[in-house]
Parts: sequence; C-alpha cells; structure tokens
Amino acid sequence: MKFTINFKVFGVPDGELLDGNDPDNPLVLEIEGDEQELTELERTVSTMNPGETREIEVDADETVGEWDESRIERIPVSQFAEGTEFEEGMLYAFGDEGHGADEDADEEADEGEGEVFFRVIGREGDVVVCDFNHPLAGRRLKFVVTLLSAE
Repeated sequence: MKFTINFKVFGVPDGELLDGNDPDNPLVLEIEGDEQELTELERTVSTMNPGETREIEVDADETVGEWDESRIERIPVSQFAEGTEFEEGMLYAFGDEGHGADEDADEEADEGEGEVFFRVIGREGDVVVCDFNHPLAGRRLKFVVTLLSAE
C-alpha cells in the first residue's frame, strides 16, 4: 500500500527538531511485507486513518542504526579536491563527483546517489578526522506523522 504523510522528527529527550518534510511536498511511503517485517513507524502508519496525527518514539536500531566507533576514519587532505576548506561539524560528500562541502548533503544523505557523506570532527595536521555515521545514529527519535491518504 501507498501512504502519503507529512512528518517531523524530533530528538528524544531534548525535543530538537531534526528533520521533516515540506507540507507542500508530502512523503509517499510504500509499505509491503507482513507485520513482523515492518518497523514500528510502518506498523503505526499502516493502522492510521486519513487526517489522523500520531507520535511514535523509536530507538536508533529501527531508524539509522547505532553510532559505531569503527566508522571514524582519518583521511589525508590530499585525497580531497584542492582548496577544500574543512570546518568542524560540517557535512561533506566523498565520491565520484569530487570531494567537498555540500550544503544540501543533509537532504541527500538518504537518497543513495553514489556519494558517501561524512561529518568533519577534527583535523590532525594533514589528516582530516571524518565521522561516517549517519548524523542521527544512536539517537532515540520521535516522529510526528499525519496521514494524508492511503491507497
């Protein structure tokens, strides 16, 4: 089935707004499989009525996974495009199109476009310390979902 939703994602317990869609551009979820294979979010959405809003809290293992120390890598500056400026906390793309800061990277990180995204967490001389974990890894999340339609 296809479910059209609007959603917002908040950190738990801090309540920080982390993600969401533009209400003028709702998300379409295709939910297939038996109930045992569905995530908590999918199970909840599949039982909602159009116009209904629900809050769902989920652990990291049901979303983008736990934070993993082994996903921290040290990469020589020479591996990046010449002149790349590294700012701690900034999200960058690393892939076929070259390497550098990407202002739209947060939005594209889940789209699987061939690039790998990472956050710079430090610099040690000619080496950049990169975190390849998803920015929401390890976080408990609260989804506020409004079902617009189901077909």
